[in-house]
Amino acid sequence: MRILVLEDDRRLGRGIADRLRKDAYAVDLVVTLAEAQEAYRTYDYDLLILDRKVPGGDGLELAEEAREAGDQVPVLVLSGFGSSSDRIEGLMRGADDYLSKPVRLEELVLRVSKLLVRKAVESGGSLRVGRVCIDPERRQAFIDEEPVKLSRTQFGVLEYLFLQGGRPVSAEELLEHVWDRNADPFSSAVPPLMTRLRAIFAGVLEFENVREVGYTAVPVEADDESTETHGSKGRDLFHE
Repeated sequence: MRILVLEDDRRLGRGIADRLRKDAYAVDLVVTLAEAQEAYRTYDYDLLILDRKVPGGDGLELAEEAREAGDQVPVLVLSGFGSSSDRIEGLMRGADDYLSKPVRLEELVLRVSKLLVRKAVESGGSLRVGRVCIDPERRQAFIDEEPVKLSRTQFGVLEYLFLQGGRPVSAEELLEHVWDRNADPFSSAVPPLMTRLRAIFAGVLEFENVREVGYTAVPVEADDESTETHGSKGRDLFHE
């Protein structure tokens, strides 16, 4: 899931970006309102984290732009303006959640997870496909309650596919939502990653590639399961 962070305190911004990337989110960090507006108009984001008083204006201007365009992307405001009237203003101008500084990064990540999952589930997404489930707060995937070791990119792809509710997702869309602009990946990066996911979840999930449409994750029927519990047992598949 790809997140835009507008934060002019560079130290705090790097801390937020590093923490979110650790949890398998793709993050684009900007420090001015103009940069945020340009990034928003260029890329398709799953969530916006906006400071208010930044060079060029108020981060809520971007929230208003999104709402005026009919975009329901979740917006989390993180601001030093923390009075009751400030929070009410933020919510009225397009924010879904409002946190006051200083904030613990653990709380920020939890709020991010809840906003992303709420939007996805409302749109038909799921946290479980067959025997596989994901815990978006712990950033962990499980097969029959057994944790599966995944790289950040592997988890990001799995999460994004699950939360699309069975809708096929193109390689280009995966690149847009799982990698950030610093990664600069090519579409050729997706097929090898899908091959590794197929190996990890062999006999449990199938990652179908609908020609000219995209990838989707579907459960393997019980009669088709292999004798192994899952494909990752006894194999080192933890890499990008």
